[in-house]
Amino acid sequence: MLNNRLPYLLTLMLCYLLHSMSTPLYATNTPLLSQEVRSMMYAIQYSLAIQHPSFSNTLDAIDTFLARYTTEYTLADNTVRLISSERKKKENLSYLWQELAVTFSSLDEFHIFITAIHSLSPRITVKKYSSSCTLYIDDIPTHSIHAHITKLAQSTKSKYLTIIIDDVGENYQLLKDFTTMPIKLTFAVWPFASQTKSSVHHLQTLQASTIIHFPMEPVGYPKVNPGNGALLTTMSAQQIEQQVHKALLAVPNAIGINNHMGSLFTTNRTSIEFFLHSVMKFRPSLYIVDSLTHPKSLLFSTAQRLQYTTFSRSIFIDNIRTVEDTLQALYKAQRIAQKYGKAIAIGHLAPTTLSALKEFAKQKDSNLFIIPLERYAMLQ
Repeated sequence: MLNNRLPYLLTLMLCYLLHSMSTPLYATNTPLLSQEVRSMMYAIQYSLAIQHPSFSNTLDAIDTFLARYTTEYTLADNTVRLISSERKKKENLSYLWQELAVTFSSLDEFHIFITAIHSLSPRITVKKYSSSCTLYIDDIPTHSIHAHITKLAQSTKSKYLTIIIDDVGENYQLLKDFTTMPIKLTFAVWPFASQTKSSVHHLQTLQASTIIHFPMEPVGYPKVNPGNGALLTTMSAQQIEQQVHKALLAVPNAIGINNHMGSLFTTNRTSIEFFLHSVMKFRPSLYIVDSLTHPKSLLFSTAQRLQYTTFSRSIFIDNIRTVEDTLQALYKAQRIAQKYGKAIAIGHLAPTTLSALKEFAKQKDSNLFIIPLERYAMLQ
């Protein structure tokens, strides 16, 4: 057995030696996969190879990589932050599942970092989303990692617009048409809609920017119906927590949440606090977007007070569902972005909105960049 593995071991050893000897140490602000990180990666690969890796020592290898990345190769002590952990059992295995937040300077660095972990062992697989991932060893989930992207300076010339498309989950075919657009949209998925599962799968496959479009109680309820699974002002903290948990399970690739309707719910301080504390319990790294369906909404201010990364809508682009009116609203969104440097527009999964977006993508100002929500969060 060992003789069959010798070429592989020798190759790993040679790579490790070459990487460790080739250049001097980098400064503390070097790119993520610096010489030192690559050397560490090869050392862990070699160590696993010579000990015929089991589930346990593969898990230890991932944890070693994360710990050494924090202590030896980064500037900040909180680069890798533990959000939660839970002792789990799988057949005869007992292991610690961990949810972590890791700081990067860009999404590209996050993806390179995940590739490095993936390469530690053939037993490790990775399911990637827009700015998070789940690590598996032998198909058993062991780590959930959320990328925290440090803020980037905003160019004085370039302007930025994030366009959120609400109501995803009831028309899968139309969603596929939207995802062929040459611009990066953010998709807000109803967690309890009839085609949520297929829609989420499609967005996961494309690694598209995805948030939860959470139904909340409007003024005029129940005559005005927000749909399945809505959060109501009459709900207890426990009931809201249960609904939030179900929604997070339904849209596991979500990087944020915005409200569907909610003109009453978002003005109720107690209900909003129950909601945000529930989100914090399960996924504190989510972005919160106040759709501003009521001028007295407390969602943005309360989320800010609780130290979420939070935003509010600048404009709805398709209150009037015609191509011409939607196009004019998009140009207004562009003017807002030009004035303030950035803006968030919200539209809906409608054929007229799709047509207007196609036209706008061809005619917009060349200095206006349409970016997904996670990229918007990086702007100062």
